[in-house]
Amino acid sequence: MIFETSSSAEIQTVDELSNTIRAVINRSALLKTVTVRGEIQNFKRHSNGHVYFTLAGDE
Repeated sequence: MIFETSSSAEIQTVDELSNTIRAVINRSALLKTVTVRGEIQNFKRHSNGHVYFTLAGDE
């Protein structure tokens, strides 16, 4: 699948984007201490110890 990008768009690797998001969250006093309430769906525990799930809201 081919995606078109604007010539002015910055292309980042997955790791670069993850690090950017992590930095934004760590700089925000609100996001560092936020508590989220929702329903856990599709919970799966991987053999390597990671867990995967979808967090669903009321809407």
